[in-house]
Order: sequence, then C-alpha cells, then structure tokens
Amino acid sequence: MRPWRASPQSLADLTDSLDRELMALILGGQRIHSLEHDPLDVGLAANARGSDSFAMVSGGWGVLLKRLAETGRAFVVDDEPESGDADTHTHTLQWGGGEPWVLWLVGRDTGDELALHVEFRREAQTLEVQQPEVVLGGPDGLLIHEGMVYGLDDRDAFRWVQHYRDLFAAHGRISPLKVAQNQVPQFLEKLYTLPSLPELELPEGVGPLEEHATPLPHLELYSPGSGPGFGNGKEPGFAAPLARNLLSARLWFAYGSHRIKPGQAGRFLPGDTTEVVTTADTEAATSQVNGNPGEDVVVDAAANALDLAESVEDELATQARTENPPELEDDDDFDRNPDMDNGEEEILGGRVSFSRDQRPVIIRRDLRGEEQALSLLIKLGFRPELGNGSSTELLGSVPVKSMPMVVMQLLAAGWVVTADRKIMARPGAANLSVTSGMDWFELRGGITFTRNDGTQEIVPLPAVLQAARDGRTLITLGDGSQGLLPEQWLAEHGLLAGVAEVDGDVLKFKRTQAAMLDTLLARQEMVQVDDVFALARKQLQEFEGIKPVEAPALFQGSLRPYQKDGLGWLAFLRQFGMGGVLADDMGLGKTIQVLAMLLSKNNPLANPPAADAGVVTGGQAENPTSEIQNPKFKPSLVIAPRSVVFNWIDEAHKFVPGLRVQAYTGTERQSLRQAFAEHDLVITTYGLIRRDIDELRKHPFTT
Repeated sequence: MRPWRASPQSLADLTDSLDRELMALILGGQRIHSLEHDPLDVGLAANARGSDSFAMVSGGWGVLLKRLAETGRAFVVDDEPESGDADTHTHTLQWGGGEPWVLWLVGRDTGDELALHVEFRREAQTLEVQQPEVVLGGPDGLLIHEGMVYGLDDRDAFRWVQHYRDLFAAHGRISPLKVAQNQVPQFLEKLYTLPSLPELELPEGVGPLEEHATPLPHLELYSPGSGPGFGNGKEPGFAAPLARNLLSARLWFAYGSHRIKPGQAGRFLPGDTTEVVTTADTEAATSQVNGNPGEDVVVDAAANALDLAESVEDELATQARTENPPELEDDDDFDRNPDMDNGEEEILGGRVSFSRDQRPVIIRRDLRGEEQALSLLIKLGFRPELGNGSSTELLGSVPVKSMPMVVMQLLAAGWVVTADRKIMARPGAANLSVTSGMDWFELRGGITFTRNDGTQEIVPLPAVLQAARDGRTLITLGDGSQGLLPEQWLAEHGLLAGVAEVDGDVLKFKRTQAAMLDTLLARQEMVQVDDVFALARKQLQEFEGIKPVEAPALFQGSLRPYQKDGLGWLAFLRQFGMGGVLADDMGLGKTIQVLAMLLSKNNPLANPPAADAGVVTGGQAENPTSEIQNPKFKPSLVIAPRSVVFNWIDEAHKFVPGLRVQAYTGTERQSLRQAFAEHDLVITTYGLIRRDIDELRKHPFTT
C-alpha cells in the first residue's frame, strides 16, 4: 500500500466528504518536505506532487484539531521519527473540551526567598510547564497532554512557556526563579509593568492589592476636514484628510485618570493614588543575573531587580551564561515621556511604588471588556487607520450617514462620545402633558437629555421638532454640549409639528384633532393628560364603529335606512369633535338628516323646556309659540346657496316644527345678530358670510 500525498489536485480522489473537508483545511497550511524540516522555515511547495507535512497557520488550530480528533484518525508523535527508530510512539488524539488551561506564574514563600515558577492550571488540575507534549500559544492556543487536546489561554505571555520549555529541553530540569525577601517589593514593582505576564499568584500579604476596573470607552468624532493635525509632536492626528462622507474618529479607554489605547500591552495599571513614572523604552533587554545552567537561580535585587523586570524574557534567557551582574541602574532613567501632556499618563512602562508597611492598589485592566468595546465599534462601522495615532489611542473613521445610529448605541452602552470636542448627551424619554383649553388641546413637554455627569436638561418639544425640520441631527444644550436628536422618536412623532400651532414652548391642537393627537401619542409612555382629554381618549378606545341612528322623537317624519346610516355618521363626527362632508345626490334628503342631527340625543335640543318656536325673518318671529326655547345653548349655523335658504326654513318647519329658525339675510342684519342667542338655527349665504365675517366671528355657534 502506497501512502497518499495531499495536493489540491488530489482532493477529488477522496470519496469521503469528511476527508475532503478536513484535507481542504489542512491544505490551507504551509507545506514542508518532512517532519525534520524546521517548522519556522516553511514555504509553499513549488510542485503539485503533493506533500505529507504541513505547518498550520495560527487561528485555525482549534477548529482543525477538534474536527480531526472527532474522526479518531488524528495522532501525536512522542518523538521526532528517525529511520529505523523502534522507540517512536504515537497516541490517538481526543478532544478534551471544557475550560481552557491557563498560564500561571506562582510565587511561594520559602522563608528567605520568594520562589516563582510557571505552570498550567485548569479547574482543579495543575501541569508543570514542561509536561504537555505540545503547546501552541496565541489567541487560538492549544495544549496536548496524554493524548487529549485542550484550549490554552496563555494571557499573551507565551514567551514564558517557550523559555522554560527550552530550559527543560537543554538541561532536563527547570529551577524556580528566586528573589530575596528584602528585594521582593522592588522586583514586583517592575514585574507588574511587563507587557506580557502570566496570571499571577503570590503568597498572602505579598504584592499589591488588585482592583478590577471597567474601562470607560471614549470616542472622539470630528467633522470632515476638522480633525487634529498629524505629526505636531503633541497631539496625534490623521495622516491625510478623510473623504467628506467620513468622520475622523479617535478611540481610547479611561481607567480613572489612565488613558489606554485598544490593544496596548500590559494587564495592570498603577492605582490612581500611586506615583506613575515612565520609561522611553520598556522593551529594552539589559538584564543579567547570577547562576549556572540547571542550578537554582537567586536574584540579587540590589543589582538586578529593575533590569529583570524590564524584560523578563531576555533576563531568563541569560541565566545560563551570565556571571558578573551590572550595578543597579539609576532611577533617573525613568523619566516622564515628553510627548505626554494635558495630564495624560503613558502606562506602558509605568511603575508602582511598593512599601513593606503598606500594600498599594493596582488596577487590573478588563481586556475582554476592551475587546468587546472595540468589536462593537467596528460592527457599527468604525474603520481603524493602522499606523496612525499614539500610544494612548486608536485612530479611524466613521461614515457620516451612520453617525446618529452609532452615537445612539454607544451612548446607550455608557460610552463617552464627543463631536468636534463637545461632549454628546443621549436623548431620553419624552416627558409630555396634554391640557384642555376652550377650543383646543395644549401639548407641553420636551426631550430629556442626560449629560455625562448625570445631570439632565429638558429641551422643549417645539425646539426639538424645529431642529429636525432643519435637517439637523444635533441640538446645542445649555452647557454647550451636543444633544443627539432621537431619530426613532422623531420618525414616530415628527408629524406633531406639521399639524399643530406653535405657541412658545406649547403645541396647540384643535378639538377636532383629538383623534389625531391620540394616535400620535399612542406609543408614548410618559404622557400626562387632564380629565377632558382622558375622556376623549376613552371614547376613542371604546368606539366600535358607526351604527345607524334612529331619528329623535321630536322629529316629524321618518328616515330611510341610508339616511339613518348618515345620521349615525354625523353622530360619530359630533361625538369626537371632527369635521366631515355628508355627500350624496340632490334630492336624497341631506337637509332632513342634518335637522334630525340637531334633535339627536347628543344635542341639548333633544330635551328642551316647553316654549314657543318660530321662524324669524327681518327680526320678527313668525311663530311666537315655539315648543323649543333654551337660551343656554348656542345656535347652529347653516351656510347655503341663496336659492335654498327658504327651502331650509320650510324643511325645518315641516320636520322640526318647534325649532326656532332665523334667516340671516336682508339689510337688517345688525339687529338679527343681536337676536342670535334667541334662536336654535341660523341660516345664511356664502356671500354674506364673506361680507360679515368680522362681525359673525364675535358670536358663538355650535354644531
């Protein structure tokens, strides 16, 4: 049987779909000629004859090995195979699952010294760093031990693993790193500032008190062309102007007074009450310690602690070859970075001051929270600009059209957002109230904006609606900050400005607009209404449809079915204070439907006191013995063509004989106006309405 060699051309030879899928994943790695090939020096095969060895790319290890282990055909080789080597063994790989192993740096008090060693921990299990057969670091880290594959969280400190495993391979043992007790504080103050550090466990009472802090994301937005300049030596900026459809953006995180760039190395920050001193280059490798290969190492902190902590990886690498340590470096090397201003602090390389008598507080960054914040911003459209910015911020851009949506979501998530250096305030709920006037409803209130300091400001509703009509997305608040207009609320309630009359900070609606106002406020939760509007809303909610209405008892005649429907529709308009048009062909009885409406149960004329009634022309009543006479109520006004005025009078006399009717015509109209209150129905023409409008508007009418 000849071994099968993988190549893109040979995938089609595999009959099993799972085999084809897994080999396609494997072929995504880089081919090497054999297992003896240096895995760090790989390249693509120049021919298509296939290969049997691949160096997998970080990021795909976990998925690939999990899938391979599930097939039962994945193996780990104990030793590098050599031709004819009978001691070579293989073990079937199985997926361990569960929580990943975590890399720890553990300190133990041995009396005169603090001894530190590196190990892996998973739940209640512990592994020495040299025990696993295979360890792969990075964000997709893996650990293989006794035929099981597990995830590995190396806390971005995989070089510690490499160093100690190399020591074990070279000398067959790993000795702990030892620090004299009187030098432990000086050693730890530098250890905590390292950019790469395993999870740390120290004896009780040793080291600083850790304080877990939540990062406060800050996003600074700048109008196109108005962002800060590039390369001015003090304030970082953008390498080139952005397109007009992009807003310049700067992202950073605040931990108290500390300003952190996304992805900045290091897991700890000095507490806000401790002294922060910085170095120009925290990656410098200058440390050396005493010791011989394979022997216990004792750190003389008086000469080496600062150097050791400056770069532990390089420090450990020199253990086997250094005999004469240098003198302690002068603390003057730790100078404040001249590029930092405005009270900002560069944390990478910062130092925590320790005391044997008092344990300081050190801030533990929430790296996952920072990653989630950056992921959210990128999901919302933020595009990082690689290579620009400073050590304390990340530069990028945000599409202009996305700005309101982006800012709204970020403010809701608790971010601090500024626009052209002005802090933005998020819009809250609209606080509205409706009160009733003589012939209108008044809508008062506004949108509540919450500033970063927790204070609130209510912007009157007319101002918010006017800003929206002007096409603005921001409104200036009293303290100069920018309030973001609530787009969703305006989309649902923006019609308020179009149908209402603006009177200062009040929107006025006619009584006939009650249903419209109720509809516009239907989704609004915080609305206070008075009893009158509450009754109108209740009637609207209980309304079940227009139904035919019978003519009242005082009506002298009968209505046809369609006329009863029309009377029901008129009753509906009257109930909800709406206007309407009763449209039908001539001769089908629209006049008598209106006369019947005037006597409906909703009209005060339905229960009049005993009195005389008549038709008034020229100021004199034709029938002084009317059965309907109720001066408490205003007359109804009918405007009709001149040719049908007296037809109205005849119809009223026929069907509602007790109705007091006045024809507002002729030359004696002044005296007729004085008698309006003594009548139930006033009939006039379109021409006289236009001519006498200034006088007629002084008199109240009812429907």
